[in-house]
Amino acid sequence: MKYENQIIQGDCLEILKILEDNSVDSCITSPPYNVGKNNMTENKYGEGDSMSQDEYSDWTKRVINELYRVTKNHIFYNIQMLSDNKRGLLKLLGDYSEKIKDIIIWNKRQVAPAIEPGVMNSKFELIIIFSKDSPEKRKFADANFHATFNNVLEGKSASNENLWADKHKAIFPLYLPYRIIENFTKEGDIVLDPFMGLGTTAIAARNLKRNYLGIELNPDYIKIAEDRLRQNILL
Repeated sequence: MKYENQIIQGDCLEILKILEDNSVDSCITSPPYNVGKNNMTENKYGEGDSMSQDEYSDWTKRVINELYRVTKNHIFYNIQMLSDNKRGLLKLLGDYSEKIKDIIIWNKRQVAPAIEPGVMNSKFELIIIFSKDSPEKRKFADANFHATFNNVLEGKSASNENLWADKHKAIFPLYLPYRIIENFTKEGDIVLDPFMGLGTTAIAARNLKRNYLGIELNPDYIKIAEDRLRQNILL
């Protein structure tokens, strides 16, 4: 069965099991960062973003393995290195080195200052590109660019355009999935986001005449995403 242009409610690890191998063209997502439960995250992931380092590492691998199975081309996996995910993230880069094609740096113009003294302000995030397209090489055979796409994306952070901060503390700025979809996918492709949140990846896909498939645990987020997708002007 082909799934497209819908957001499915549920745990992504359970929903991904129903998808066939290579059933979506590309994936663009940002998983929970394992930041723990505090006033910045309690409305973002509820109780589900506070694991031990080992639990988070194991969970991440299960997610990546399922995404790699269902995705035909590339997985763009946005993650920020923080104290409670650092060990798992660095281990991930080593364990999946043969499947990682390249890394994009998302360099944010404005960042919140670090809360604790002696901690550097975190101005960039990683977008790890897992790929089935000759991952040992840096060339993307199906890309839509020639010397026009840099491996550093610069722009405002999500908070600058987040009109729903009381519901979701961190969403993609629209330009981020838009630039990736525009340069690495074709019209008619299916773009998956297994942590769909408020639907920004789906909106970027729709704007660029791609299909989307979302998975989201929180039904309130799905309602907001679907409301956004119904707008005549897709913002």
